[in-house]
Amino acid sequence: MSAENFLANKSQTYQSRHKKERISIAEFLERCKDDPMLYASPYTRLLKAIGKAELVDTSSDPKLQNIYGNIILPRYPAFKEFYGVELPIAELVAFLTHAEQGLEESKQIPYLLGPVGSGKSSVAERLKELIEEFPVAILCDAEGNTSPFFESPLGLFDKNTDGEDLEENFNIHPRFLRYPMSPWAVQLLADEYTDAEGNSDFSKFTVKIIYPSQDKQRCVAKVEPGDENNQDISSLVGQLDLRHVDVYGQSDIRAYEASGGLNRANQGVMDFVEMFKAPLKVLHPLLTATQEGKYNGTEAIGNIPFQGMVFAHSNESEWESFSSNTNNEAFLDRVKVIKFPYCLDRDDEVNIYKQYIKNSGLDLKNCAPHTLEILANMTIASRLTETNHSTNMIKIRAYAGEPVTETEAASKAAKVPDYQAEAKEKIGRAEGMSGIGPRAAYKMLSKAFNHDLEEIGAANPVHMLAIIQTEIMGSDTIKEEEKERLISFLDGEVKPEFFAAVDKDIKSSFLEKSDEYGQNKFEQYLYYAEKWVDEKTAKDRDTHEPMSRSDMDDWMSLIEKPAGVANPKDFRDKIVRHALRYAANHDNQYPHWMEFEDMKEVIEKSLFSNLDDFLPLLSFDSTLSEEQEERHEAYVTQMEKLGYTKRQVKIISAWYVKSRKSYNAS
Repeated sequence: MSAENFLANKSQTYQSRHKKERISIAEFLERCKDDPMLYASPYTRLLKAIGKAELVDTSSDPKLQNIYGNIILPRYPAFKEFYGVELPIAELVAFLTHAEQGLEESKQIPYLLGPVGSGKSSVAERLKELIEEFPVAILCDAEGNTSPFFESPLGLFDKNTDGEDLEENFNIHPRFLRYPMSPWAVQLLADEYTDAEGNSDFSKFTVKIIYPSQDKQRCVAKVEPGDENNQDISSLVGQLDLRHVDVYGQSDIRAYEASGGLNRANQGVMDFVEMFKAPLKVLHPLLTATQEGKYNGTEAIGNIPFQGMVFAHSNESEWESFSSNTNNEAFLDRVKVIKFPYCLDRDDEVNIYKQYIKNSGLDLKNCAPHTLEILANMTIASRLTETNHSTNMIKIRAYAGEPVTETEAASKAAKVPDYQAEAKEKIGRAEGMSGIGPRAAYKMLSKAFNHDLEEIGAANPVHMLAIIQTEIMGSDTIKEEEKERLISFLDGEVKPEFFAAVDKDIKSSFLEKSDEYGQNKFEQYLYYAEKWVDEKTAKDRDTHEPMSRSDMDDWMSLIEKPAGVANPKDFRDKIVRHALRYAANHDNQYPHWMEFEDMKEVIEKSLFSNLDDFLPLLSFDSTLSEEQEERHEAYVTQMEKLGYTKRQVKIISAWYVKSRKSYNAS
């Protein structure tokens, strides 16, 4: 696309979003017959912007079933990049649905509660973006000047006197008529649209169809807490504009500045950040605004309508402090708490890190395998309570929906619901409401990407392990007992699991170039095993010299012993029978050695049984022979295909060689 086309498209999009259509009040009513979105509540517009849910039957997905059991899990398009918060989002959408239906939720404040960095603020920002998706009808005067309170044209009409006619003729349900006419409209009607005989002309009013806007604070507002000394109710309800008092008088609406959060958020949403940090007197207007759809200003100007949604978000300490005060019962009854715990699914946590990297100047391609998983293991472990029934890693795997072994399954607590019940009994609340948050994890990621001065902008798991340990031990917020628990988990479970993963990567990189060798070994083993089982002699495949059963036994034992084959006779018989059955169904062709899991493990163990041959190939020293150097380069190439840089291969290889004895590797 050319720059000209790009700018043309941008201009067209911008124009469509900022278009203001002005119509008469009569045309507005006529349109309402067929277009209920013209007078839809903010709940309706939010739900439409969120989109229709994708309903996932968790019983048909083993991973999801392990996490959630058998439920129908809704996933919403507008929150597709919000990982680990499916249930809180579903609860929020349920709240919006009930509010749209005019139920009690329409008079409540959804309160997003969770630890720092759990996603509350991101959801709040998304809600403000979503309310901008659909236009709203705003009452205007005859010249097209919008109401300073962004009120609905329906505020001109009375539910008791006009409700029946509006429903019968324009399909407008009476529940949309609960909001009063604003002081601006009342004064305009009285002063300019009513003649000397007292006849009022409502047709003088006009209507603008316009999109809500965060930039212009139109139907969207954000209120942040002050303190007892610098915040009063004007931050919500507006205030007197002293510049105009001398001209209009103190009770004239023209001398009133509609700059408060409730003023600006009418017919939209108001984001009240850390609401309960605000002085109690500041919160009082919220009671009448949410319960009655109206509130008073700071002056005697009359009722101001509010047809919006107030939502708030904060951490637990603020909520506990407010909710424990019995003087706040009136507010508590108006709040719907929706908890946003930290993510406990390792896969989702890794996706959160990937999203962070994607939105930064870093390149995910330079993040070595296992780096993000190690960090996710540690952060999730910090968010979970210690269990008496299994290891921390088993618990993390359960929360990730991974299948457990038979031994793990024997423990009742190896299932998420049981872990949750155990945690609630221990700490009196759900897991995930404390621990290492994403922001602390992002800082560790930043250090990992910039730790190696020879490769700035690349992160590897070896450095990540060291950074995690340093950050935990140096933390001023983690208690000593918790530090010991996390370091014990790091050393006892995370590092061994990482070693096993690296061991697999390294060996698979060598095996990639050892396929022919492995197949030859397998076919040679099969030839001797078949002769041995049938109690026949054979010929050496290389020298063609005769071999006795004892000779064949010695040769096969060299292959079997590194893998710890306990019963050679049964094992050889099993291999022969499997190969013969396979050949009978595949034109007398034997299976590939890597397709037969039992044989694959034996040959792999055999390949790496001689450490004197294997370990030098991991070295980046210049002392390798020409043949070793060729195999070393092939190994590095294969590791690069797995996602490591050459520098990272060097670091991983050195750590692997150094750590082998610690993890009893063979």
